[in-house]
Amino acid sequence: MGEPLPRSYSVSFHRLLAEEQGGPKVLTKTAIYDQAGWKAFFGGQPPHPMPGVNAERETLIAIGLGEKPSSGYSVEVLGVTREIGGIVGLMDTVTWREVPPKGAAADVMRYPYCVIVVPLVKSAPVFSP
Repeated sequence: MGEPLPRSYSVSFHRLLAEEQGGPKVLTKTAIYDQAGWKAFFGGQPPHPMPGVNAERETLIAIGLGEKPSSGYSVEVLGVTREIGGIVGLMDTVTWREVPPKGAAADVMRYPYCVIVVPLVKSAPVFSP
């Protein structure tokens, strides 16, 4: 008999930060568990202090789009799915998309990013796309 089939369900999340400026210089998608991870996501110079989260119960998920040629870009997290069982053990899949500018946009370099909080997961999340 094989491994039991995994069970998946939607995980509630909420957005803590979403800004056009101050994110990483290249596309970056990661889970953040501590101050060192927070600083690493922002290349050592975060624009804000790390949000206060309960590290025993919550995980930060951060997505930075890298350098964009104009204002108006943003990150939209569409959902988080948690899969339990089978060979995966415990895994979160974060579904997100890049939102391009709508209409006229300032012709200036921007570094948009988004940070969400999810219930604690110790394994690295998978990002889709």
